[in-house]
Amino acid sequence: MRLLPGPVRPDRRSALRFASLRWAALPIVDRRWTVPMAAIALGFGLFAGVAIGPGIEGSLGTTSPMVVRVPAPTDEGSPTLAQTPPSGATHGTDAGDATGSSGGGAALPSSGSASSTPSYPTTPTYPSTPTYPSTGVPTGTTSTTDTTSTTDADPTDTRTTSFAGTVVHLNAKAASYTIATEDGRLVAIHATDLPAAGDQVTLEARSLANGTYGETGERRRDGDRNVVRFSGTVSFRDAAAGVYTVSAPGVSALVRSPEGEAPPNRGDSVDVQALVASARDPSAPRAEAEGCGNPPHPPKPPTTTLRQLELEVTDSGDGTSDFEGIVQGVCRDEGKLILSADDIRESGADISFRVPAKVGLAQVDVGNVLRIAGLIHDQGSYEVAGLADDERTNGADDADRIEGEL
Repeated sequence: MRLLPGPVRPDRRSALRFASLRWAALPIVDRRWTVPMAAIALGFGLFAGVAIGPGIEGSLGTTSPMVVRVPAPTDEGSPTLAQTPPSGATHGTDAGDATGSSGGGAALPSSGSASSTPSYPTTPTYPSTPTYPSTGVPTGTTSTTDTTSTTDADPTDTRTTSFAGTVVHLNAKAASYTIATEDGRLVAIHATDLPAAGDQVTLEARSLANGTYGETGERRRDGDRNVVRFSGTVSFRDAAAGVYTVSAPGVSALVRSPEGEAPPNRGDSVDVQALVASARDPSAPRAEAEGCGNPPHPPKPPTTTLRQLELEVTDSGDGTSDFEGIVQGVCRDEGKLILSADDIRESGADISFRVPAKVGLAQVDVGNVLRIAGLIHDQGSYEVAGLADDERTNGADDADRIEGEL
């Protein structure tokens, strides 16, 4: 541009003047138009530079920071410096650093000495857009919270076990009945109403604190059976009376041996086939709790009893057994406990246990129904390892009434 006082025309007859493009210059006839026209020319130049630059993204007007990535040195010992913005961001070059009128990124000068000055690429290389996780929580994992109530009054407790079997024994004082499952296991179940011995039942029950079960929902009767098979540990025997007790957690059921056949030994693991028969000759109770308090009134004799048909001793045992019975006496000074030999005292006999100091007797009273985990010594004595209340569902589910180890 040039400032002339009047209109100027290019000398079209001169090829040299035509090649110099002076004919294309916009004449300014008034000095006041100098600054506006210069600004327009500069703006047009910047616009054109941005349009024809190496790429729109990474040119002017960006705000994201520039990330500089330094790779490992090349074979010549010179590192290569590449400018790499994060995904989704534009190149943050300042327009004032450009060497020309275009707004694109300018090439940094390189030195001829590879050992002193690093070499830079003329055009930055941008990686493909990385994928970022939407949240900080890994996928494919879930967490659940068990909110099932464990109170005694909740009949909808979902943590239950299904049982099917034949009722082999009843204990009215403990408010429980015992079934023999198809595999012969004895399971003691507490309930508000008791079935009849010999009933085949299907039910749902939940585990209680002392290792027995509490019935939930409705019990279904599927028929009856008078011949049953079950397994357990012999916790008591009376050869003279021809009776023995088969015990499991929450039950000590009396079995009568056939006439002339000796009962198995204490501590034996046995498999018994028995007849659920009418109890025509209940034994007369005899008190053995002298000096340890007055024994409770004997329970009502049962209407049915178990008569052995077949017996198989499967193991001689390890000297441990479960016991279930009614407390006949508590000798706290001597550390001794008197318990009925079977859980309804059908035999009329009692067992004397030594109670170590680690097992407290403060909560035990005459007449209580207890589940005991005990030891059977070779000398014929018994020792308590742990005991728990087993009278009705509430007592059986009271963890505070457990002493020692069951």
